[in-house]
Amino acid sequence: LFILPLITTVILLSLIYCSDSKDFANISIYPYYVFIIIISALSAIQKLALGLLRIKNEVWKFNIFNIAFFGLQILLSIYFVVALKQKLVGHLYATLIANLSFFILSALFLIKYSTFQLKISYVKKLLFFGIPLVPFFIFGWVQSYSHRFFVEKYFSLSDLGEFAVAFQFAGIITIAVNAFENAFLPFYYKEAKKKNSSHELGKLSTNIFSIIFLIILVTLIFLKPVIIIIVDSSFHSATK
Repeated sequence: LFILPLITTVILLSLIYCSDSKDFANISIYPYYVFIIIISALSAIQKLALGLLRIKNEVWKFNIFNIAFFGLQILLSIYFVVALKQKLVGHLYATLIANLSFFILSALFLIKYSTFQLKISYVKKLLFFGIPLVPFFIFGWVQSYSHRFFVEKYFSLSDLGEFAVAFQFAGIITIAVNAFENAFLPFYYKEAKKKNSSHELGKLSTNIFSIIFLIILVTLIFLKPVIIIIVDSSFHSATK
């Protein structure tokens, strides 16, 4: 699991380097592609550590990990972007350093629960479970980011800005859904093993969906006035 992100990083960098696409050619391989792919590889180990904390139901450690990572990234971004005036490259440096720092912490945490040995039976189980999920994540990634590509490709930068504003505010709902998911899944796996748990889990799921629906409703009601207040007037059309 530690080696797979590194292998993926090397493969993606090689593909980008050999690509003749004009879209790739317009962006410098270093530092943009190099940093972003390395950041993605480092974050994979962080996700393993966070997943283990969720399984162990260590809520405080899970929250402290996320808050500390967010705080470090913000402080580094302020230093590189504002103090050193490195703009986008500064933000990449900040993100890389934050991810590298928490990659080390995550690796040290995971080592306590890891044994370094290769078992073919484990590999087969991981592949049997993981390979069918690859198309799902690929399509999910395409669905999440393809619309930005089409807006940028076929519309003006003004349209892209309006879309970005609307997309960022819509992320409020995503934050709420992710929060409930992080809290619900460990509880579900624990309770699902008990007898006659389907009724309680069904009731809890209904309550969660009701709360999420309420959050969506409140967001739709107050979204337009909030955007008008805090966003520049040139992007107010994003509320239409």
